[in-house]
Amino acid sequence: MPPLLGVGHSAFYDWLRQGHRRATERDRLDRERVEVTRQAWAEHRGVYGARRLTAELRERGHRWIRKAVARLMRLAGIEGAHRRRRGNSAARPRRPRPPRTWSSGSSPQPHPTGCGPRLDRGAIYSPFPR
Repeated sequence: MPPLLGVGHSAFYDWLRQGHRRATERDRLDRERVEVTRQAWAEHRGVYGARRLTAELRERGHRWIRKAVARLMRLAGIEGAHRRRRGNSAARPRRPRPPRTWSSGSSPQPHPTGCGPRLDRGAIYSPFPR
């Protein structure tokens, strides 16, 4: 594999070891950040979502972006409160609509070429019949 990439064997295997070390370092940092995120989320009664939690963590001195906070929240298995709709729209009866009609101010005119359907000039759509 290293010759295909154009690098030496020792550099390739050193890079592999570094990658594993970086991954474990990130996991350790994620565990610490998840605890900080969970603590801030719990202090606000589990209501804050990623946007508000990001602002709260910035006030505490952490410079994390919203997407990172959202990822940490997913790792922690926490989410913000959802706004609820008022009432049930399916339970409310809808008022009946009047039938739609088309009307024109003049009588139908013949097609200009003499063939084809007749045209209604000045056709006006009215949602309410006369």
